[in-house]
Formats: sequence, structure tokens, C-alpha cells
Amino acid sequence: SRGVRENIVVLDLKSLYPMAMMTINASPETKDPAGELRAPNGIRFRREPDGLTRSIIRALLTERYEKKRARDRYPFGSPEYVVYDMQQNVLKVIMNTYYGVSGYTRFRLYDREIGSAVTSVGRAIIEHTRTVIEEMGYHVIYGDTDSCMIALPKGDLPATIETARTIEKRLNGSYSEFAKRELNADNHFFSIKFEKVYRRFFQAGKKKRYAGQLIWKEGKDVDELDIVGFEIRRSDYPQITKVVQRDVMGMILRGEGYPAVKAYLADVIKKYRKGEYSLDEIGIPGGIGKALDDYETDDAHIRGAKYANVHLKTEFGKGSKPKRVYIKTVTAKYPKTDVLAFEYADQVPKEFLVDWETMLDKTIRQPISRIIEALGWEWA
Repeated sequence: SRGVRENIVVLDLKSLYPMAMMTINASPETKDPAGELRAPNGIRFRREPDGLTRSIIRALLTERYEKKRARDRYPFGSPEYVVYDMQQNVLKVIMNTYYGVSGYTRFRLYDREIGSAVTSVGRAIIEHTRTVIEEMGYHVIYGDTDSCMIALPKGDLPATIETARTIEKRLNGSYSEFAKRELNADNHFFSIKFEKVYRRFFQAGKKKRYAGQLIWKEGKDVDELDIVGFEIRRSDYPQITKVVQRDVMGMILRGEGYPAVKAYLADVIKKYRKGEYSLDEIGIPGGIGKALDDYETDDAHIRGAKYANVHLKTEFGKGSKPKRVYIKTVTAKYPKTDVLAFEYADQVPKEFLVDWETMLDKTIRQPISRIIEALGWEWA
């Protein structure tokens, strides 16, 4: 699903996989073909006694709850608040990674069937959640591993929040019946929480690739761009890509149309072709993960680094993260090359003439066209 929508709310299943493990008592020593608790994929576990997994997660939950209680005794943002908040977040991360490590072959309690059982519970509860939301007459526009994004009718923020809280309450009330029907569990640990409101929400078609104008988050009014999965978040894209992408997304999420975006991009392209952006701004960063001679095939980044080491006396190697530019021609004393790696712009001698069209294509046209084409617009 692609394009821009308005008035989107986000509900998040809290610590879904650890809570699924708790609910079906998933642990190596409780796995039993005759067990009372069953995962949707058919793997069964005994109801009693509590497995090691349940005991560990319960202990982490208890400690996290204590840290959150301690945190909330202090003013938001105070040094004490920040310390306790970091501590509870560490416990959350440990709890959530327990599921991941249980599927790691070198973990001593590794059990592939436990991982697949827990994943099947996660899929089933997300499907159940979607069904309940749609039975209420709302449309789920995007579902992640543990969250649902729902399009609500246009209305003011208080009305949107009230509707989202109604959905939250209805969902939380439905999980007991789900747990009994699907898992044969009398008790469950599932909980969904209303977390965010986007005024506008943009999706580029791929999973985990979206942006939204956040206006409410966890009880507080906010005004910020929330961007997930685009180049703006990646360290292997140049500064110019991130700036232009953020600007274009901001325009889209503010409701500015194609003419405004097209005019902005035309201005960027004009400046680009005139060489008004520095090499530091347009250079494409990339890490070198091993010794240069250990690469079986040299991609552009490695070729650029090797050339720079030989002819410009740089010392790029394992652990370096140079930038690269594509070169149109080399004059005078240097051998020909189509690419050059550098750390600082002043390392690039004036004899190297940058291929501005190739750089424009790789740093602006390719990443930005993926956004505007998702709206049915053409590249400027």
C-alpha cells in the first residue's frame, strides 16, 4: 500500500514475543507433544510448572516495573528520571532479545521449534488484532511485527484520541478469548497500547519504510517528522541525499503538492550541476570491512580506495569509512579512473573532474524518485 493518508493512529503490542513465550510457557523442558498449551503451528507445552523461560522473563518484568516506578517519582527529564529510564530500557532490551537468542544455534537453550512456535503465536495475534479492528469498521493500513497503523475518520485530536482508546480497550478485552481459543491458555500476558497519532502518514510500498508527521506521542502533544527505513537513517548515504529527502518528505507531509516539490527539486538539480554543493556534501560514504587485497571483486568503493592509496598517498584499509565520488576525466599527471575515495574534500586534487551527472543520479534521482513515484508523480 503506497501514498499519503491522514489521521493515522498506531497501536503497539507490548514486548510481543516475550509475552507470547510467557503465555504458552515456551521453554525446552516444558515442550511436550501431549502438553495442554498449543502454539498455532502445533508445537505444545505443559501448563505447569513454570518453565525456565517464563521464570526469567517474569523476573525481568518485575525488575523493570520497579525501575519504572522509581523513575516516575521524579520530574520528567531530571537526572534521576533519566537514569531510571535508561535502566528500565536496558531490561526491556534484554527481555526482547531473549526470544532472538533462543533461535541462535550456539545458545545453550537453543530450540528451533520454540522459535517457530513463538513466531506463530505472534502472527496469530496480529491477525486477530487486525480482524477485531476491521470488525469495528476501521481499516488497518500497515501492520508490522508487533504494531498496527489504523486510518481513522478525519476529526480533531481529542476525538481521534478517544476513538483510539476505544479500539485499545476493545482489543485488550478480546485477548482472553483469543488465548483460550487459539492457545488453550487460561491466562495470557498480551497487552496492546495506543502510542501515536500522525496527522499525515506516507508509505513508499516496502515494509518498514514510512514517514509521518507526528502530532501526539505517548500522552504528549508533539510536532515532529518520524522517518523509518529511508536513506535519511542510513550511514552509507551522503549528506545531500538526507537533506533533500527530509525536505521532500516534509513538503509531502505538510500537504504541499507536486508543483512545489518539482520546483524544489529543479532548484537542487540546478545548484548541483553548477557545482554549488561541496564534495563533503555529495560524497557517498562506505565502510571497508577487510583488508583491500582480501576483496575478490572490487566494487566502486574499493577501486576508489585502492587508487587513492597508490596515487594520493592515503592509507585506507580495514575499518576506514571514506567517501567516494565518480570522476569524469583526469587531467595532467594522474592515471585515468572513474571513481575516487577521499576522507576530506581538500584531498581531491583539482586535476580530477567530478562526473556531476552520475553523482546527481546516485545521490538525488535514484533515492528521491522512489518517494515521488510512490505518489504517482514523475521525476522532475
